[in-house]
Amino acid sequence: MSNYILTRFLYSEDEVILSFITSLLKKDNITESYYWAYELYYSGTDIFSLFWKIYFDFYSENNPKLEEYIKKKSDTWKKDKNMKHIAYIVRNMFRLEPTSTVFILRQFLVSNGMPNCIYRGRKPGWLREYDKAYHNLLLSLNKGHLRNAVYNMKIILKSTSPDQLHSILMKYYSGRDDRIDIDNSEKHWKTRVHHYDFHCLISIIVHMNEPMKDINTRCLFISPIETDMEVVRQVADESATGERAYKIFPKKRLYYIRTTIGSFQLVRFGFEDFKKESWQYWEYYAMRCPLWKERLDRFSGALDHENKKITFPDEDKEDAFYHKYAYDFDEQPKEIQDMSLIEIEQTDWSTWYYSIFKATPIIDLPTGFNYLY
Repeated sequence: MSNYILTRFLYSEDEVILSFITSLLKKDNITESYYWAYELYYSGTDIFSLFWKIYFDFYSENNPKLEEYIKKKSDTWKKDKNMKHIAYIVRNMFRLEPTSTVFILRQFLVSNGMPNCIYRGRKPGWLREYDKAYHNLLLSLNKGHLRNAVYNMKIILKSTSPDQLHSILMKYYSGRDDRIDIDNSEKHWKTRVHHYDFHCLISIIVHMNEPMKDINTRCLFISPIETDMEVVRQVADESATGERAYKIFPKKRLYYIRTTIGSFQLVRFGFEDFKKESWQYWEYYAMRCPLWKERLDRFSGALDHENKKITFPDEDKEDAFYHKYAYDFDEQPKEIQDMSLIEIEQTDWSTWYYSIFKATPIIDLPTGFNYLY
């Protein structure tokens, strides 16, 4: 229950993240993708960390130039804090073709997947250049067995640093691909701004296994159009009309949570009665969100964990808080509540996968498995 968070307008954070990813990959409505991204951004979610995770999972295989683009936008945002940089990243992710290989390989490890072949017989001479601990990994890479490769990488990282493993991979690939410059690769690795080392290493071996003809080497990045930015500004604006919060709420809640995300491990599945919990204690759970906690702190409020409610030192501060932030979630029209409380059937991994991708996954995950994100 401690990781149950409601974002800016009282959606569950995990469901916002997954609705954002789903809308982004399906490419059916750019406005919806902006909406979810800015719900997360203004709620205090580390949106750039999420962008990196999405990039490695779905775009790094064929779109390596997007990495530098995200880095530049992230660096610029750190300097000027302009929210437009989020829209630029979303716009360009939306237009690029995603792939599922890295994501499925990661979920294969989550499912405690095992190698599907053992390498026997005389080992090739080139392996003598490497410590024995890396032999199974390098053999699996040499044979294109990515399933075995990620399993062996996971084992290796129990006793080896990501930096050392990266150096081994670059040595291996530089001997087989003229595109690899070890010095530049090491410099690039040492100046990385994300904290997803293992994730990045998986994306490297997947990218290097991809035929050159399928890699987007001439990616041109585009800017959001003005109508897109107007949508973004509307999400950012809490209220310019002086209306009470409960009247603003229906105007700001625009999209339903995507129901296909029942293929993931959702926080809601851990509650006996998710809707009842949300109706009765929405204020308490909302304060786990950085933005809502800042609002509570502004009025000297506190969390009463035993009774799942918020408290204030005096009536004046309580009245002032509710005057500004009384969204009255439990009294909103049913269609507004249902945008976040809509029924989501718990399904296995394949439901979400085949709602997004046409290609057969690199690995068939176990029946009944739910993704962890």
